Amino acid sequence: MIGRNDPCLCGSGKKYKKCCEKKNEVSVEQLVNGELERVIAGVYEQSPDPKDVAEFDNFKRQWTSRLTNHLEGHSIEESVTEYFLFVARQDMWRNHLAKVQSGPVRSALQSVLETWQQPTVLFGRMNKEKNDFVEINELLGNNTYYLEKEDGMPADKGSLVFGVVLPDERKHANGVYIITSLLFLRDLNGSIGDAIVKLADAGNFEDMNDFYKEHMLDIYEILMAKDNVTLDELIEHDLTPVHRESLVLLDDVLKEKGFDDEARLLLKNMCASYILKERPNFRKPGVMSAAIFLIAIDLGILGETDLSNKEVAELFDVSTSSMTKHAESINEFIHKMYDKMVEDKKVNA
Repeated sequence: MIGRNDPCLCGSGKKYKKCCEKKNEVSVEQLVNGELERVIAGVYEQSPDPKDVAEFDNFKRQWTSRLTNHLEGHSIEESVTEYFLFVARQDMWRNHLAKVQSGPVRSALQSVLETWQQPTVLFGRMNKEKNDFVEINELLGNNTYYLEKEDGMPADKGSLVFGVVLPDERKHANGVYIITSLLFLRDLNGSIGDAIVKLADAGNFEDMNDFYKEHMLDIYEILMAKDNVTLDELIEHDLTPVHRESLVLLDDVLKEKGFDDEARLLLKNMCASYILKERPNFRKPGVMSAAIFLIAIDLGILGETDLSNKEVAELFDVSTSSMTKHAESINEFIHKMYDKMVEDKKVNA
């Protein structure tokens, strides 16, 4: 064993205490984080009463029956177990905490555990990222929470975040600690969040904890079903008649000009994605159709064509100025999407 006054083994020529000893020290924060993980793991490892086992098995059957088409078996079990211990039967969690706190616990750990009596179901929308934290605005309340950003974590503004968390204000006021995992879902037009808010409003719950206790499975089902919705379903249910007409008009002109199915599908998807995400305001369907057509020419999607801006506008019976205005917005949207795709690839590399 190396002594504190011995030469450091790294070869720096300094004494060990002046060199690598500090690098090898484990911080109090690291120790507390490890202990917090063990506290949470402990509630899963406790021996429940037979009646609690029977109650859990009943929940598990319900969740498995309704989520099998959306989630893998291990994911369903993880979700229902988290729900059971931290939402439906919070008494089991509090009893476990009381046992931990009655034993020898360092003060830094004790101060965190004292705030952990009430788990929170986090259902909100990502707002912004700042100083390695993501701001999340609650959808069924007025609270704002802060989640520490980790490598690979989705952080798209407007995305939904759902799961059970515990308070953790060691690094940020209203910070949260993830118990097992969170769901991150893109909600292009807000329909997913709106469906759950509507479900909560229909029940007229005074305490949102009661709402989650009764409807957690319903929420998972809505989130999973909406996450698997096709673009055609979004077009049918989430676009206005004017939006849908612009897609039909674009496809009709592309057919008339003899462009192949691949180009037509690509431009349909491009147009629909832009409308769903940005919700542009236009009264004449041809304006959006013409703008997408113009962008397709600029990007080379339609191959060699000698149509001028004026001729494209006349093709869809719209003004050149309106067409180019929307084309500029679409071009900006496409570049943002491309930059995001490149950034995601770097993160996941």
